[in-house]
Amino acid sequence: MATKTKKVSSRSGGKKIADSTAVLAQLASDFGPLDDVEMNDRLEVVLFGILIERLTIEQANHAMREYRANFVDWNEVRISSPEELQDAVKDAEDPLEVATAVKAFLNRLFYEQHHVGLGFLDERNTTEIKSFFKKSATLTEATSIFLLERIREYPALPVSALTMPFIERMGWAQPDSTPLKKQKEAFAFFERDQMLPAFVYLMHHARSVCTPEPDSMQCPTCSIKALCPFPKKVAAKKKTAAKKTTKVAAKATKKKAAKKKAAKKKS
Repeated sequence: MATKTKKVSSRSGGKKIADSTAVLAQLASDFGPLDDVEMNDRLEVVLFGILIERLTIEQANHAMREYRANFVDWNEVRISSPEELQDAVKDAEDPLEVATAVKAFLNRLFYEQHHVGLGFLDERNTTEIKSFFKKSATLTEATSIFLLERIREYPALPVSALTMPFIERMGWAQPDSTPLKKQKEAFAFFERDQMLPAFVYLMHHARSVCTPEPDSMQCPTCSIKALCPFPKKVAAKKKTAAKKTTKVAAKATKKKAAKKKAAKKKS
């Protein structure tokens, strides 16, 4: 897979930016291959998204296979109880929550569209599609962006609030940009055939290592720390802050000495 880092480097203003292809290659080694991921239609893309946001790659693939093998179709999954559905995700941290999330989305789809399928998206524009998925509490924006890229070639990286800080730290998006602009800025560093690994691997890495909260980040043990510009940025900021503190302290000491000298002259 080719990288677009060189293509967009002219816009970086000389700032260090992580090589997206190298990052994905390392994360693939960390989290495992995506060769077994199978999504036969739009609905399965969304259901896989719901699962992968909660499970490992292996667990999500297993769940998709179990649902296909043990139920006639996705409507039968919909009408089944969460307790029946949780067997497919029994290794999850909270199997019942995962099963309930799958069922909730299928129920919403049926009650609003009167069938279980996403063919109606052909009649919706991009804004309407995003609005439809935004009302689904069981999935994040990353999943809807991932689907839009597949069916409309929507030029945005499939990331959500969980992953936004990570793409900023990589230098792929500007911290002061809007969420939508960040998704589009980051997209420029990837090829279209990298959307699935970007969707899955960035989410998993942000969930376990490069967390949104700086206090819980695992930088010392991060597998991509050699590729990441963030530690150097932090070190540079600390160095600048230290210099500023030293300069302020020196100025205060000098001012104090001057006052002391002036007071001594008056006496």
